[in-house]
Amino acid sequence: MAYTHVIQGSNGDWTVDLPDNVTVRQGSGLPAPGPVTLDGSTTDPVIFDIHLDRSSLEGIHGLSYFTFHEPANNADSGANGLRGPVRFVIHNDTGFDFQEGQGGTFQFFLYDIVGNKNLNDPAAHPVYAHFHGIDAGDFPGHTVESAVFLSNSTNTTAPNSFIMHGQITAGAVETWGEFTLHARQLPGVNDDFLLEYYPIAGAISDQNHARLQHDIDTTDNVYYFNFSSSTSPGTTWNGWFVDNQDTYAAGQSIATRGGTYMITDAVRLNTEASDGTTNPQWEEGRVYITDYHSGATGQNWHDLFWMSDYGHGPAGFGGPGSEQDWLQTADGTWHAFGRGGDLIAI
Repeated sequence: MAYTHVIQGSNGDWTVDLPDNVTVRQGSGLPAPGPVTLDGSTTDPVIFDIHLDRSSLEGIHGLSYFTFHEPANNADSGANGLRGPVRFVIHNDTGFDFQEGQGGTFQFFLYDIVGNKNLNDPAAHPVYAHFHGIDAGDFPGHTVESAVFLSNSTNTTAPNSFIMHGQITAGAVETWGEFTLHARQLPGVNDDFLLEYYPIAGAISDQNHARLQHDIDTTDNVYYFNFSSSTSPGTTWNGWFVDNQDTYAAGQSIATRGGTYMITDAVRLNTEASDGTTNPQWEEGRVYITDYHSGATGQNWHDLFWMSDYGHGPAGFGGPGSEQDWLQTADGTWHAFGRGGDLIAI
């Protein structure tokens, strides 16, 4: 379950929804429910203690996130908004090592809920949520690379993502930072954003993946589906998800606010994968998207984010309606879609 913490910005209070394995403190203080401050003049860092354990990793491939909500006044905060020094203290309580995976060990990513905030501000300071001042000295014993991710911006002094390289040993407590977290508050715009963090594919060995998972239930089904949007005629996407047998049947439809899922086939899980006893992709609720068709343009996309070299993972973890994926247009811009049709890419 998540809980909410208040962070005082330069023009109103932001609230952040945090998973139970994360605590918040400021400076040398102890974790406490009271507000902390990132208002542009803050000197004591806000510290997020992140405990990596079975409860935070099982069933979701380690993908966790904070959700930051802008102040209710929706006012212009100028250059500040939510701005100040932060540290991440990583507690490896899993009982095993994280290792260098496919291009790194751990990734942090700031994702704006309004996708067009990923574009760069003409004033040369980005309006997407971002970091400042990330360098190798912030990650003792590791190397780090930062980038502007899922954006056409090239402002690498204000990255919205970083990847940490190197081993995190079992039982380690590592301090990353401090560096600046910055999210501007614009009038008339939804400035909410996510801070996502996850081990990169390969950072957890197959054996340790299996240790994190419940016993794989070979009485589950893989359900193949086609989703049709009700708000963008002709827009569809296809994929599959895992759930208990007899939950759905071929030909069954599932209505959502933004469209309808049609179950096209149901296949016994233990006929789908011989390695189903150790492969965590067969966890109930996982959704994989295979292709996207735009009714507006007639274009098709098959190399989607989570099915490409970028992702290697599921687009959702809670069954139909939980998925969110991205496609890239010819100009290099990324567009989000999913959530039962609430997000339409193009």
